[in-house]
Order: sequence, then structure tokens, then C-alpha cells
Amino acid sequence: MKRFLFFLLLLVSISSSAEVIKDINITGISSLSRGTILSYLPIEVGDEFTDEISNNALQILFSSELIDDASILFKDGSLNINIKESPTISYFEVKGFKNDRVLNEDKLLETLKDLKLTSGSIFRKRVLQTFLKKLEQQYEISGHYNAKIQSNIKIDNENRIDIAIDIIEGEVARINSFKIIGANFFDEDTLLDKFNIGEPDFFLVNFWTEKDYFSKLELDAGIEKIKSLYISSGFIDFEILEPDIQLSDDKTEISVLLSLNEGQRYTIKNINFTGDFLEIPTKQLSKTLDVHSGEIFEQKKLIKGLERINDFYGDQGFAFAKIDAKTQNNKVTHEIDININIDIRNRIYLNRIIITGNTRTQDDVIRREIKLLEGQQYSRKDLEKSIENIKRLAYFKNVDMKTSKTPGSIDKIDIFISVDENKTGELSLGLSQSSTTGAAFNFGIKERNFLGTGNTLNAQFVNSEAVEEMSFFFSNPDFNGQKHTLSYGAFSRKTDSKYVDISSYTLNETGLNASYGIPMNEYSSFSNGFKLSNVDLQCGAIYATNETNQCGVEKKTKFSLKSSISENSLNDSIYPTDGLKNRLSIDLDMPLSDFSVYKIDLSHSSYYPLSSGLTFKFNTNIGYIDTYDDSETPFYERYFGGGSNSIRGFGLNSLGPRYSDNSNKGGEISFLSSSTLISPLSFIEDSDNMRVGAFIDLGSITESVDKFNFSDLRASTGVAFSWYTPVGPLGVHWSKPLISKSGDNLESFAFNLGSSF
Repeated sequence: MKRFLFFLLLLVSISSSAEVIKDINITGISSLSRGTILSYLPIEVGDEFTDEISNNALQILFSSELIDDASILFKDGSLNINIKESPTISYFEVKGFKNDRVLNEDKLLETLKDLKLTSGSIFRKRVLQTFLKKLEQQYEISGHYNAKIQSNIKIDNENRIDIAIDIIEGEVARINSFKIIGANFFDEDTLLDKFNIGEPDFFLVNFWTEKDYFSKLELDAGIEKIKSLYISSGFIDFEILEPDIQLSDDKTEISVLLSLNEGQRYTIKNINFTGDFLEIPTKQLSKTLDVHSGEIFEQKKLIKGLERINDFYGDQGFAFAKIDAKTQNNKVTHEIDININIDIRNRIYLNRIIITGNTRTQDDVIRREIKLLEGQQYSRKDLEKSIENIKRLAYFKNVDMKTSKTPGSIDKIDIFISVDENKTGELSLGLSQSSTTGAAFNFGIKERNFLGTGNTLNAQFVNSEAVEEMSFFFSNPDFNGQKHTLSYGAFSRKTDSKYVDISSYTLNETGLNASYGIPMNEYSSFSNGFKLSNVDLQCGAIYATNETNQCGVEKKTKFSLKSSISENSLNDSIYPTDGLKNRLSIDLDMPLSDFSVYKIDLSHSSYYPLSSGLTFKFNTNIGYIDTYDDSETPFYERYFGGGSNSIRGFGLNSLGPRYSDNSNKGGEISFLSSSTLISPLSFIEDSDNMRVGAFIDLGSITESVDKFNFSDLRASTGVAFSWYTPVGPLGVHWSKPLISKSGDNLESFAFNLGSSF
């Protein structure tokens, strides 16, 4: 008992002698708050004070990099902490950088913001050193081996710091030799083409391409392309030894030597399928994979085959099917066994389809383009086509789609479709100038998505030197809820041809039209319609002389039926990169009409995506007009060639047969075709609505079938620029004729509002 009392008294004595923190005082702070300092300290009022706790607190404060110095004094229960703050950045300037590929203003500001090296931030010496080291590395890997980076730091009396970084870039090291050795299967030139850098081209070309400017990043990128090329060609053991890079003494010239070890080419021995693959015959899976035993192993071909299998199961509702392929390489026989494991998992159904971003367009306008319904089985193919359909509407700048598993369910997903509304309407009032119609006053409303319903409304009044027009047009693309199209309109148009570069006449036409369209399949439709109008023709001297039969009667009635079949599978309505667009239309004047004309027009456009964002477009238009009795074809309905929408490089409507006085006569047969290589302007910011292209146009206007002659052909080449402005597409082109004849009306430059690729 006595021993217990002794230890109890000893414990009380020790406890009563322990030093407890009663309050915490912080001095020396101005920019930092008391709360900020306390948030870093591992101690609070009421804790016991020890030297270990004091040292730990100092270490934490220094590691925060918010202070330059600190001291801790504990006396009479008070913990006194004196702080010397790190300086605050007054301004931070970097100057001297010129090579935008290494450093530009936007990249610099983003980096400084991320590192908090901006005005008002607390200065951290370690962060500045990291930034300077990063700059040095950037210039070195970009070939600026002579670059010098100097920093000037000043601190004022108010503990504010000014930091100036001066960069002397020096010249980029230029490549004087770039060689590849050890290549047998591919020749050296093929491999060198994989690099954006190399020995200099012809000096004029090299001035623009700067191909001989060395960059470690470009070198590594080219090496990866070569590796991909060899491995995709079956050289599994391919390797590139460490590049031998020799820098001249003055660091201005560099030589590069790459040594390759191709190894042996591998062939496929066995292909095995394992796992749960829905009892699909392996023969069918092998056909979908399209990779076979005995073939050279091609990695890209295998990857595409696996994607096709994954898509196949995705179309069966297995949205999360997992397809894994493992290879076993026999380095002795140089054969590969491919083992493909398939785990189809659960069949997936759609829980909800959620559409956001449609601030104008009504929900049902978007939903009618979606081929899937809520509660329906998932289909990857139908979902992708649905997104294409929405994009094809041209109501939205962007259409994004995401899927998410429905919480609490293993077999349901939610579809989130986000759209960004595009400008689909145009209210115009004012004066304009066109290379085709001259000065014009116009007022109009053009809306492809009227009140967000998906309907089209066009109403306009135009008064120009060439054309006076009033028109109204309305179209409902889903008239009965089954994608049937109903269109109707009325118009009054007066054309004075002397202002559009063909012989003089005045044509007044007033009437109405209507059509009804029925979908044939997902991409095609068939439509029937009519046009009823009164035609008043007044001939000038040229036509009065050469077309006496047509100019004798002034007013006529025209009643025609028009049938058309159209197909549109383009992936975008403004600047497509894939798909095609076809149209066949037939106009036929009815017996009640004063005319007996029939007209057949066939048009085709196709787009093919190429590498590096390039798109190849081919389009052709063939037209034929004639009468089904002995009457003459109305001269104002004949075909004329030349101009922005025809064969560029030739004057508007200047091509085709001519009368004896050399004035334009027009022809009954039109053939126009064009091949264009289209590219986005990636070097310009906010250039999504701009394209540039190089084109070749070919075509002819022939008087009649029996008078066709290859001498009628004309051709041109050039460059074109298209910009989809807020008031519509603007087209500009520079062209040069390839096939022309003496007397042709040539033009090298033209612009047109309402023209695009």
C-alpha cells in the first residue's frame, strides 16, 4: 500500500511540473494571416510543450515555403513564434523568347499560373528554380544548345520581389547529316520520310519548312513511327539502338545516326478463342477478325479485327464486352500464337436518354433522329448513327455523347447527349455586292430551325441589277411523325440577263410550288412535287434575231411535275469529311402546260478522310434538257458554264455554244466535275469554320447530243478558301485554266457569298 501511494505521488508530481501551452502568439506577419500559420502548426493551446514539438513545428513551417525564417520561444506558458515572411511577387517578367515552337505567350502565362509565379503570389525559391530548369530543358530538346537564361531578382523594403528572366535563345542547331543504317526490309528514304526533321531540302523549300532545325521531340516522334511501322509489319524483335548524336564544338551543327536491328519477321501460327462468346461459331469470329494462320503478323490489322469483334457484340447489346488478345512469340521458329479471350458480360438496356444544351431546339426534334428508345436494347451501331443524324441537322456546332452505368443496376445505362446550338437563322436588311448579281438591296428571313421545330422558313425580297425577287418557302421535315416531308412556297422573280454575262432578255415568272417526300431508308428519300407559274418573256435584239420562235409569244403557262431521289450520308452538313450525297431529279412539263420540256439532273458528291486532317472531295453534275415534241428548248433554261459554282477560272456563264455573232447560246448537256483536297486552317485560332482547298475542275457545255465534241472540255486548277460566316458561307478562289481556247473569258479571282466546299 505504501509503495502504491509513493508511485501515485510521483505521478502527480511529474504531471504538475509539465509545461502546458496556454496561448500562442505570432509576430512578424503582414501578408499571411494568423489562421494560415496556425493551420500548418501541429500544436494547439492545451498541448504540452517539448523541444521535439518545437523542432517539428519549425520544420513544417519551413517546408511550407511561405517563410524565409522563423523562431520559437516558450516562456511562462506562452508560445511565441516570430515569422519572417517569404517575399510577395510584385511582378514577374520573361522576355527574349522568339521561337514560338519552344515558348509562346499563351504557354508561358499558363505555366506561370500553374506554378503560382504571378503578381501577388508568395515567392518560393524552389519553384523558381524548377521553372528555370524547365526552360533550359525545353530549349535544349528544341535544339537551342547555345541558349542562355539569366534571372535578375530584386527585393524592396516592403518585402516585395521583382523577377526578370532574360532569354538569349541563340541559333537552333542545324542538321548537316541524318543517316539510318541496318535497314533491309524498308529502304532508307522510306524511313527518313517518317521524320519531320532531317537533312535540308532545296534552300527555298527549307526556308519555309525548317526541316534541318534539330528537335529532340521530333526525333523521338520519328523513332516511334519507325517502330510502329516495323512492328505492324511483323518484326516483333525490332529495336533501335541509342541514337548517335554528334554536336559540333560551337553547338550550331548536329549529325544524327540511327542504327536498326530489324530482326526476323513473324508469322501467325494459331488463333484461339476462349471465354464466353455467346455460342457464336469460331468460324464466324475468325471471319470478323480477318486475321488468319500463316499470314504475316500485322499488329494494326489485329487491333482493327478486335475492334470489329467488339463492335459486333456491341450491336447485340453487350455494351461492355471485353476483348483481350495475348500473344506468345516463339523466337526460334518466329511464329506467334494469338489467344483471344472474350467476356461479353451483361446485355445492356437503355434506362434514360438525357439531352442538354438545346436552348432553342425542341427536345422531340432531336429525339426523332435517335434510333434507340428508352428501355430498348443497347446497340452501338444505332447509337453512332443517331449521333450522325443529329449532326446532319446542322442545328448544332458540336454534338457530344457519353454513356454512364445506371446507379443500382448492372444491366442498364444512361445516355447523355450534349449539344451546342448553332446559328440557323438569318435576318438580313441592307445592301450587298456580288460578283454575279452586282449591287443589291435585300430583306429576308432565312431560318432552318424555325422556332426550334426543325422546320424551314425562307422569306425574302431582293432588288438588284440582275434580279428582282419575292419568295416564300416553308418545309416540315417530319410532317406526319414518320419523316415524311411537306414543302410549299410561292415566288415572283424578274431576271434581267444582261447583268449576268449572257445575252439580253427579261424574264418574269410568278407562281407556286409544293412537294411531298417519303423516306426510303435511313439515308435516302423520294419526293414528288409540282410547279405552276406564269412566264412572261421579253427578248432583246440578240434573242429576237436568233430565237424567233420563242420570242414571238410573250406570256405562257408552265405546269411541271418534279420527282427526285436523294441520298445523304455525310457526317456533317457544313464541312463533311466522310460520306456521300447523291441526287437524281426529273422535271417534266405536263400537257396542260404551254411547254413540253423534260430535264434530268444527276449530282454526286463524296468525301474521303485522309491523314493529317485532310479530306478528299469528288463531285460531279450531269444535266440534260430537251423537249418531247418538235418544239425548241427554252433558251433561258439551257445550261451555261463558268463561274464559282461551275468551272472556276472562266467567267460566269461564259462557256458553251455560241450564236454566229459570238453571243452565248447555252447547251442542252452539262457536265461538271471537280476534285478537291480540303484542309482545316489549324495554324489559325478559332478556325473551325474555315477551310482551304486545292482543286481541279473539268467540264463542258454541249449544244446537243449529236454535237458533242471533246473540244468543248475546259479545265482549271487553283486554290479556294471557304469561311462559314454568321451571314452564310463565303467562298474565295484563285484559279488558272488548264484547258482553254482563244476567246474564252478568263478570270483568276472570284468571291461568292453562299459558296463553300
